[in-house]
Amino acid sequence: RGFLMIDQLLRFLQNKYFLSILGILFAVILIFNIANYFSERSKEQDFFQFIKLGELISSDASISQIEESENWEFRNFGYSLLSKSIVAKKALDQENYIEASRLYREIINSLKSSNTDESTKLILLDQYLSNYLRVLIQLEDFETGSLMIKESDNESVVFFEVAGDFYSHFNESVVANEFYDKAINLAEDEANKNILKLKKL
Repeated sequence: RGFLMIDQLLRFLQNKYFLSILGILFAVILIFNIANYFSERSKEQDFFQFIKLGELISSDASISQIEESENWEFRNFGYSLLSKSIVAKKALDQENYIEASRLYREIINSLKSSNTDESTKLILLDQYLSNYLRVLIQLEDFETGSLMIKESDNESVVFFEVAGDFYSHFNESVVANEFYDKAINLAEDEANKNILKLKKL
């Protein structure tokens, strides 16, 4: 039965929304954990609920219809996180930046207060904060984005680069260059460093 569930998960991984929001590494980590996770029957319900929700997400259902679905609420934090991530991607595809912003904000807040392993939490926060900033650029929301950057303690090449992009978009060249410099100092790949240097204003 466990192999059947893993097979269903692998098929679901082909879903365009799932693939676009998760990197290969994240997907591998997910499969590895789920292979062990399904030893308890009560956890199987969350899995099948997740698959059903995925089918709804892949349909023409609206964001509100998805969130009103009986399959939206999960007992397990991981499934809730993944579901909101996929729906946020659907909102982006529909250029519904307000909904995407709201979902990313919910994800970030819940992730910060979760008991997720610290190293995993940092990796995920790095990605979600960066995505959130990109959405705020689309919304032209300087105040929210600037405040989020100032309050964040993330220190990664990705986050610093996106923070630089954020300030660059709003013509804050001095601050943008400061973040690009931080990204350059952390970058290990020379090609990446050169790209970052070209971004400096």
